[in-house]
Amino acid sequence: MTQSLLPPAHVFTGAHPGPRVLLLAGVHGDETPGIDGLSGLLPQLGATVTHGTLTVITPVNRAAVAAQTRFLESDLNRLWSAEQQARLADTPPSQHTHEEALARELSAHLQAADFVLDLHSTGQPSRPFLYCEHTPAHRAIATQIGVSTIVYGNPDWRLPSLTSSIDNFVDQHGGLGFTLESGWKSDPSTIPLIQSCIWRFLSLTGTTQTPPNHLRPLPETVEQFLPTHEVQAPSSEAIPLVEWASFTPIEAKQPLLRGSPPTLSPVNGVLLFPKSNFTAGHLATYIATPL
Repeated sequence: MTQSLLPPAHVFTGAHPGPRVLLLAGVHGDETPGIDGLSGLLPQLGATVTHGTLTVITPVNRAAVAAQTRFLESDLNRLWSAEQQARLADTPPSQHTHEEALARELSAHLQAADFVLDLHSTGQPSRPFLYCEHTPAHRAIATQIGVSTIVYGNPDWRLPSLTSSIDNFVDQHGGLGFTLESGWKSDPSTIPLIQSCIWRFLSLTGTTQTPPNHLRPLPETVEQFLPTHEVQAPSSEAIPLVEWASFTPIEAKQPLLRGSPPTLSPVNGVLLFPKSNFTAGHLATYIATPL
C-alpha cells in the first residue's frame, strides 16, 4: 500500500447536519505563519464545531516544511487548472513530482468540501488580503472575514496564471474556495489575525454558531480590487521606478520600469504580485483596479 504524503487529517464532526469545511496550511513549506496559527487552534476546534464536518490538514507539504523551502520540485499551488489536472491524470504516477503526487492525493479532499480556506503568506512584505472569486456567495464571506483588502478573480480576464490555484479548483468542483494571504511570511505577528479570520470563516460557513471573544474587530473599510492588466518586463536588467510591492498605488502613464522607453502603467490602480526577478517579455507585475 502506498504511504500517504499528506499528514493525517484532523476531522471534527458537529451534532447537527451542515457544511463540509476544509482548512489548509503549509501548501508552501516556507510560509509558516499559517501553519503556526492553524496548529495553535487545533486543541480548541473540536469543542466548537456544532454543524457539519470540519477537516484540517496541516502542514500539507511536510517535506517542503522540513526543507524550509516553498516546494521541492513543483509549485503545489499552481497545479489546479483544468489543463494541469488533465496532464497529471495522463501522466503515470511514477513520473509525478513530489508536489504532483501530493496534488493527486489532496484533490479528493478539495472535491468533497463545500468551503475551503487555504492559508498562505507572501514572499515580500505586504498587507494581508483575501483572494477569491467575484460572486455574491464569495463576497458575503470575504467582506466579513476580517481583512481590509480583497482581491477578486476577474471573470472577464481569465489568465492561466491566475486560475491554477487551490481555490480555483474548489470553485470548479462546486465549492467556495478562499485564499488568505496573511502578510509577509517572516512576520509572526500576523498569527492573531490568521486565527481571527479562521474563527470568522467557521462562523460564516455555519460550522460554529458563536465565535470566541478574542475575534479582532472588523475593519471599518474594505478595499476591493480586480486584476485587469499585465505588465511585461522589458529586459532581465529592468529596474523598478516605484516601490515594487503589492498594493503600491500607481497612475495611468506613470513610469514603472526603467528602459528606453520606460515601461508605463496602462491604468490607475495598484501593483499586484510583482516579480522579484525579471525575464524579458515575461510578466513583471499584474495591475489591479479598485471596485
